[in-house]
Amino acid sequence: MKQITFNLYLQFKEEFATDKEIQFIKENNDYFQQFNEQQLKSILYPYKPVILVNRFEEDKCRKLIQNNSQLLIILNDRSPTLKNKVVIADDLIAKETFNSYLSEMSKSLNDDFYTIVYIKDMNNFCICYFRNNKYLISSDDSDQIFGNGPLILNKYSGKIYETGSANPKKDIEEFEKLYFPH
Repeated sequence: MKQITFNLYLQFKEEFATDKEIQFIKENNDYFQQFNEQQLKSILYPYKPVILVNRFEEDKCRKLIQNNSQLLIILNDRSPTLKNKVVIADDLIAKETFNSYLSEMSKSLNDDFYTIVYIKDMNNFCICYFRNNKYLISSDDSDQIFGNGPLILNKYSGKIYETGSANPKKDIEEFEKLYFPH
């Protein structure tokens, strides 16, 4: 049986990360380990008050919470996904969920917006392929916004995951292995 894992998040208690929070991040995040404390303070400042630290096995999550009870640690995004209740029951709900997500993503586009091109329904999740509207109308490459891989919607959690545009097929396969192993 595949080991249960969770995403472990740290919620900052103040606007800036405290020394204890910075130390926790350095100890538990491979990327942030390379920076000294002062560099990490400047890197973490623009972050939202909650940061993804890493994905850990369930036992390690419990130990980290137990040993760092003074920190605000949040677990979510269980893997593999529990298949006890379908949240996204039909294509219409999936489309509405993707449209809402794309609407938020479109806010930074000024006079353009993202449009769904195709939704592929899989057993446990849906995949949304999308483009920006200017490109769909003109088909002119100069209007195309690059870097937008398909979105994945977990039917059981209702959560959307972004894929990279460089190799979305690999990202989708990795998502399926992580959340819905056979």
